[in-house]
Amino acid sequence: MSKYLGLGLAFALMITLAIGLGALMQVLHGGASLINWSVYAASLYGNTLLGLLTFMLLGFFIHTMVNNKFAGHALMVLFFVVLGVLSYLGWEHRLLVFDSASLGTYSDMNGFGHYVAPFSWTTLYWSAFGALLFAGAVVLSVRGSEELLKLRLQIGRHQLTRPVLTFGLAMLIVFISSGSYIYYNTNVLNQYRNSKADEAQQADYEKTLKRFASLPQPRITAITVNVDLFPETRDFTATGWYILKNKTTQPIRYIHLQSYPNDDIQVKQLKLSVPSQLDNL
Repeated sequence: MSKYLGLGLAFALMITLAIGLGALMQVLHGGASLINWSVYAASLYGNTLLGLLTFMLLGFFIHTMVNNKFAGHALMVLFFVVLGVLSYLGWEHRLLVFDSASLGTYSDMNGFGHYVAPFSWTTLYWSAFGALLFAGAVVLSVRGSEELLKLRLQIGRHQLTRPVLTFGLAMLIVFISSGSYIYYNTNVLNQYRNSKADEAQQADYEKTLKRFASLPQPRITAITVNVDLFPETRDFTATGWYILKNKTTQPIRYIHLQSYPNDDIQVKQLKLSVPSQLDNL
């Protein structure tokens, strides 16, 4: 426990030093008034440090189980390699990828916006899982070089005290509850798609529209659009008009308007300045 706390404190000090150096560089480049301490804290303490602490819990568990420093290091390296391979294969669900919480990109308009909620729930989920690993490591830890799991389990029965059991059950409840909430929002309220599915959809989308690639279409020569943004709901409304000009040598009978299948856009009114008919393909 003391080693874990010491290493965590070391990471916190290094991150604090990085924040100080980053702020100093801003001051030296004349950007003192632009220093946003809350962004530094959220990005480096809330995102980076919490992720490091969660991985430290995993490392503590692995080193306790193998009871060999070099074997533990090797397994941690192997774990990162496996994570990369699984990501390449499309294994990307936040419930399955260890410490998959990401605070996203900061915006001057709405801060971290909609990323905060999924980041918080995912962090809670994996922190609870890491705490369960830590509790298991405490129960199965032994002095010396004993490696037989059977003997560890026998010793662990005596180390499974009421406080450890209570802590483990509490973390299990948090783990299951947060995981259920994430699954409900990701797979029930929304349609989950990994990068492989998105690539396949994009390919089908391009193949479907390929037959229209050679058709003459007008060029946009002027745009006037009024847009109202609603960052809290990730929504917008837009009204306006485009000036289209036929710059080809052929007559244009059809004007094709396209939208990506995943775009949740509702067109309430669409018309041309000349008599026309709207068809949905």
